[in-house]
Formats: sequence, structure tokens, C-alpha cells
Amino acid sequence: MVIQKETGYQNIVSWPLELSDFASTKAFADRFDREGGGRLDILVTVLNTGVTSFDYNPTGDGYEAQVQVNHLSGSLVALRLLSTLLATAEQNKTISRLVIVSSGAHYPAKLGVDRFSAGTEILKTLSAPENGTEEAMMTRGQFEEDLKTARTTEEGSRQLIIAALGPRDVTDTSEWSRSSEAYEVQERIWNETWDILSKVDESVNKTAALFSSQ
Repeated sequence: MVIQKETGYQNIVSWPLELSDFASTKAFADRFDREGGGRLDILVTVLNTGVTSFDYNPTGDGYEAQVQVNHLSGSLVALRLLSTLLATAEQNKTISRLVIVSSGAHYPAKLGVDRFSAGTEILKTLSAPENGTEEAMMTRGQFEEDLKTARTTEEGSRQLIIAALGPRDVTDTSEWSRSSEAYEVQERIWNETWDILSKVDESVNKTAALFSSQ
């Protein structure tokens, strides 16, 4: 493994995980249940920043790639491993962390009722071909401009380590994401996500008990 050669650290394990494929995502979680040792202190899950495309790219599961990779599959991993995170903290009297990697691209984003009226399935709509286009995302010019100041892979990885191990540093999210309209949209997306993933993987339903017992 390259990282072992470059760092000299041998206690690294790499498992395959293809977020554009629900079967691969389930297999990863199943393997963790079998081989993970029953302990998980930190889980860094990529929700929102996995892939970016100006073209419509459906997955084999029928969702637009960005919707599945950046949201659904990351949520599936988090929900499947959440019980181990909580159990680890309780058993070891420690604090477990679920690190959700987001993006500054959320600042201009708005998913209000003008785009998704009541009764509209938001994730299904975002997966439709007409929404997987350049017009539905940021413009190429904006994207290319952002790339000029983007972090390298190594620099980006440092931010994840800081988020996972460093002190809590609170930064306000976008103004819209803190609005009453946004909270309604978040509730709708949460319910849609749960409905989709509970059909993809019945094990997700076990996580419901964690919320209902709070």
C-alpha cells in the first residue's frame, strides 16, 4: 500500500467502498460489523463533497451520481455504523465523533418551496435528468474560479484530521440553511432519505430505535 511505504506506518487497513453502488456500501458496513472489532471512535463520512459533474450521470441504482455518492450512500454508512459509535463512547467513557464533510458551495444553495413545492419528492427531483445539468449546478466559470483556490488532497486531509481530533470550532452555516423554510426542507429530506435507505438496507431500521429511545 502506497501510504504505508510513504509514512512507514503499517497499521493501516483499506477496504473497498464504492459510494455509487448501494451493494458495495452495504457490503462495507456488513464487513465492519464482522471485522471491525466492535469499536469505532471516529467516523469521517463524505456527505456533500464526493463528486461534482456538469453532466447527468445516473448510477446503476437509478439515482443521479451526485445525489447518491454525496448524500445517500454516505448517510447509509453513517446510519449503519452509528450504533457502534455510540456504544464505543458509552463503554469507554469517551467521546465518539461523526465528522460530516460539507462544502462552501452550500452558501448560495436554496432548496425552497419555489423549487420543491409541498408533496414534491426532493431527492427524486434532484435525480431527474433535467436537474443533472450545468444550469442546475454552479456555472463552469464559477467552478473553474473556485479550483484556483482549492486545497490539494493533502491539505484537504488535514482539515478532516482537525475536524476529527481538534477542539470544537463553530462557524455559522448559510443564512438560508438557518431559516424556518430550510428546517422544513431538512425534515422532508430526512424523511425521504430514511424511506429510501430503509428499503435499500433493512438494517437501517435498527437505527430507528436509537432515536426513539432518546
